[in-house]
Amino acid sequence: MALPLVACLACRGSPMSADNVCSADFQPDTIGTNTRTVDTMLADATGVFQIHVAVRWAERMGPAGTAPIGVLLHGGWDHIGTPVTVDMPHLDTTQPLVDIHLDLPGGGQSGGTDDERGPLAAAAVAAVLQWAHGDTVDAAGCHLQDRIPPANADDIYVVGASNGGNLAYATLTDETLDLPPLAGLVTWETPVAATFASVELGADPTVYTPGACQWTAANGIQCQFPADELLALPADPTSELCFDINADGRCEDGVDAIVHGPPRPETGELMLSPDLRLAMDERGLLVTGYASAADDDTWWAYRDASRRVQLLTQRWPDLPVLLIGSDVDHILSTWTDHPHIHGIGQALQASGAAWTRLNPGSTWLPANHTENAPDLPLSLLGDDGQMLTEQAESPLDQPLTAAVFELSSRHASGDWTSE
Repeated sequence: MALPLVACLACRGSPMSADNVCSADFQPDTIGTNTRTVDTMLADATGVFQIHVAVRWAERMGPAGTAPIGVLLHGGWDHIGTPVTVDMPHLDTTQPLVDIHLDLPGGGQSGGTDDERGPLAAAAVAAVLQWAHGDTVDAAGCHLQDRIPPANADDIYVVGASNGGNLAYATLTDETLDLPPLAGLVTWETPVAATFASVELGADPTVYTPGACQWTAANGIQCQFPADELLALPADPTSELCFDINADGRCEDGVDAIVHGPPRPETGELMLSPDLRLAMDERGLLVTGYASAADDDTWWAYRDASRRVQLLTQRWPDLPVLLIGSDVDHILSTWTDHPHIHGIGQALQASGAAWTRLNPGSTWLPANHTENAPDLPLSLLGDDGQMLTEQAESPLDQPLTAAVFELSSRHASGDWTSE
C-alpha cells in the first residue's frame, strides 16, 4: 500500500537558497546545543489525517547525503512523542545525524484515532519512514532532504525506546505497509512480551523467578508465575487484580504485585497477557473490566515483539539489530537476568537474524563497560551478555547515538565482524 504523495513544492534535489521555505523553516532546539529543529505535518497512510513530526539535527553537518537518520519511537502507552524534552529518549544532536520524533494518531498534534500502538500507529510510523526516505513530502511540500540535505535516505534506523521497540517490530512486520529500505534496528530495554509490557509480575515487589521464561516462535516469551497467589477483588467497574504475596486477601501497592493491563480503546477493557488470563479462568476468578483470553491473544499478537521475530527476519533477512540494556532496567528494576533482553536476542538469533549485538562497542561508546562481541549467543538460560553499567548508560542519548553510528559505520564499510 503506497503512501499518498502531496503536491511537491520543493522537489528532492532542488537547489537550496536562503529564502527556500524548506531550508529556512526552523528554530533553535530547546534541549540540544547548536541544534536546529522543525515541526511539520505528514499525511498518514490512509490520507485521512495528519501526523505531527518533530525533526532535530546539528547545525554543523557533513556533505549532502552523509548523515544517518534515526526515527525514534517513544515508550509507554502514551501517543504523544513531541515536543522532545531533555528527559525523553532522544539522539545526541551534537553529532552529525537527524533525530525524528512523532505524535502517534490520536495524541498531541496528530489527528486520527488512538489504537494503543496497533495498526494505525504502525501506519503512522510507516509514513514517517517514507518521508525520511524521500518518497513523500510534508504539508509544506518539502522532502526531508530538502530541509536537511545531509540526511542520508539510504541510512535510516528505527530506534525503539522501551515499548517503542514493540511498535517497531509491529511496523516492520506489517505486510500491509509499504516501507522503504532500512539500515538497522535499535531497541532500548524493550519489554518484548505481553507480561513484560504490562509489568504483570511486578517490578518491585515482584513474583518473577529468574530463569522462569522460555521462548517459542508460536507463543513468544512466556514466563512461569505463582498462579495460586492470584487474587481478584470485586470493584466497579474494574476488578482489582494482584499476586497476593503476603496472602492477606488484599491488593496493596508496595506489598503485592498489582496487575494492570493497557486499555483497549474501543471497549475500555484491560488487556492482560493470554497466559495470565487463562490462569485466571482456570482458577475460576471472576473479574470485570478485563478482555477474554481469546481477545487478549489477538490483541497482543500484533503488539508483542517476541511473537513477531520470525516475521521480522523473514521480511528483513539482512536487517542488523542492536540491543541496549543496563544493569538496572528502567521498569523491571529487580529482574537481574534481564529476560526481555536476553530473550529477544535468543529469539532473533534462533530465527536467523543477519546480525545482533548487545550494547554498542567501545569504538562507538567510549564509556567504561564490558564489551559483548558481535553475534555473541544470547539465551534466556544464561547471562553471557553483559549489560551496561548505569554510568555508561547515562545520559541515555549517548548509547542510543552510539548504536546508530555503529550500525551506520558497519553499513558503510560492510564490516560486521570486528569489535
